[in-house]
Amino acid sequence: PIIEAHVFNFDGDLYGRWSILKTLVTRLEAASDELLVETVQANPHLRLPPSAVKRLAELQADETGR
Repeated sequence: PIIEAHVFNFDGDLYGRWSILKTLVTRLEAASDELLVETVQANPHLRLPPSAVKRLAELQADETGR
C-alpha cells in the first residue's frame, strides 16, 4: 500500500505530525511519477501538458545521473 493506516494518526507531537505529512507527500509524489511514466510508455502518442513534459525530463535526468 502507498499509505498505511497509521499515517492518519495525528495524535503525536508537531514533529511527528510533520513527519507523517512529509512521508505522505513523498509517497504520493513517487506514485504520481510512476503513473506518469507508465502512462507515457503505454500511450506515447498522448499530448502532455508542459508540467508533465518537464517532470518526465527531470525523471529521465535522475535516471541517467545528470
